[in-house]
Amino acid sequence: KLFLNNEKAYSYLVNSIKTKNCHPVGIASLFMVIHTRTMILFKWLPGIFLWLCSAFAVGAPALGFDKQALIDQATEWVARNSQVEKKQVVIMATDRRLKIPTCPSPFIIEFAFPGSEESIKVECPDTSWRAFVGIKITKYMPALAYTSDMPTGKILLDEHTVAVSTANSSSGIVSDRTALKNMMLKVAVNAGDLVLKHHLESTIAIFQLNKDLLKGERIKQDDVTIVMKPAKKFGQNYQFPEKLLSNASAANNLKKGSILSEQDLNIVQVALVAAVNIPKGDLLTSSNTSLRDFYGKLPSDTLTTSVDSLMIAARKTINVGQPIRLSDTKEGYLIKRGDSVTLTIKSGVLEIVSQMVAKDNGRLNEQITLINVESNEEVRGKVTGLGQASGI
Repeated sequence: KLFLNNEKAYSYLVNSIKTKNCHPVGIASLFMVIHTRTMILFKWLPGIFLWLCSAFAVGAPALGFDKQALIDQATEWVARNSQVEKKQVVIMATDRRLKIPTCPSPFIIEFAFPGSEESIKVECPDTSWRAFVGIKITKYMPALAYTSDMPTGKILLDEHTVAVSTANSSSGIVSDRTALKNMMLKVAVNAGDLVLKHHLESTIAIFQLNKDLLKGERIKQDDVTIVMKPAKKFGQNYQFPEKLLSNASAANNLKKGSILSEQDLNIVQVALVAAVNIPKGDLLTSSNTSLRDFYGKLPSDTLTTSVDSLMIAARKTINVGQPIRLSDTKEGYLIKRGDSVTLTIKSGVLEIVSQMVAKDNGRLNEQITLINVESNEEVRGKVTGLGQASGI
């Protein structure tokens, strides 16, 4: 009001602003008061203008009524037809360049292209207006997440994971707990991390010694601890059933902490061994053989059953305690020359039994000559068993 009523002061102020000729004057000067207040006003004017624009922008509605109505209707339609929840659908119609006319009837909506859920075609049935609008569907999939921080090498149990849903589409997400069986972590993980295949490696149960064992010493169940180790670091020799240990002894001197392999074990096996020295050609019987536990490797053709019914003989001399192999034997003579033979002759219900002496060696079902020592009469007989023959 002061400078409007003072023409001289007003002219001076305007001229100073134009020429930027600002200089201090007396503190009580009217020109100083007018000049300073006016300059402050001009200095803050742009900021005030921006603040007012911002205030009007914030206060304005984010979307027009027609656009919001389209978004709401489209969201519901996409959720229903894609079988997802509405919160998983985003209608990308917020661009201010997209003008939505007032449509008295509901919009007609369909996917823009068959087999694609990336855009929709929107039409107003009351006008010729139509538009293609992009959409985004966030689809959730089942997954597992870790319940706590865990270090490398941790064996995973059921309580270490929890079932979750995720919009993460990364490959290798694990959702089935059965896939975690016998698995350990090969990386450290944090609580809440999704379980991914590349976090995991398979393990095997192996046996670790709790104490030193000398060669030949029996291995007891308390002598070992079952530990889980990465499968790729241990071959098939370390993978054997625990039951095998109950019939095993140490094949070598073994130290506490050793991981047992099959090469470290002598497994007890039942084998037919010579109870006495068996000369070449002698039949193998229960009197000169026996079944015994044997530790260590055995040839694949080692006999493991009683031989009474096998009617075999030693192909060579078999020493006492030696496991008997099939290759050590041959078909045995059940009757040898000079043996006493019981001859049985049947005719209908009549059966005649007499003692004869063999003039030949005979195997099972072979025919040999027998002689009656009282009458010197010779007859032919068929070998039926050890020292037994039947008439022909």
